[in-house]
Amino acid sequence: MPAASVLSDFVLAARSQSKWQEAVQSYRQAVAIDPGFAVAHLNLGVSLEMVRDADAALAAYEAALEAQADFAGAAFNIGRLLEDKGRVDEAITRYERAVELNPNFVEALSNLGLAYQHKGQVDAALACYRRALAIRPDYVPARTNLELLLRP
Repeated sequence: MPAASVLSDFVLAARSQSKWQEAVQSYRQAVAIDPGFAVAHLNLGVSLEMVRDADAALAAYEAALEAQADFAGAAFNIGRLLEDKGRVDEAITRYERAVELNPNFVEALSNLGLAYQHKGQVDAALACYRRALAIRPDYVPARTNLELLLRP
């Protein structure tokens, strides 16, 4: 059986050709070979999202975070999917974890701001958008959300 890293390389090629189902199968093989391969779990989740299997993608992102507890990208992706499912409180917890792991993660800060905004926590949302823009002033989602929130 091929090494997990070789399968991961194959998946990158398959993904670039939009062969997402093949990518899913290859990443599943990779994580079966090496269950601790956090990046393969993450990429499995991305591939599963592309074939519209959000529940399986969520499980893959959880496995990535279990394999590597400090994986900010996995926490972020879990947050995104939870927010999409309307589970905003849980999404906030995951976005906060992503930012805790990577304080300069502007995408997580911006999404956290939006989640706070959906909960009516305007001050927290403003703080997140401003923090994201302090890190990356040209980050359009945070800029747009901040401007919309400040609009009278």
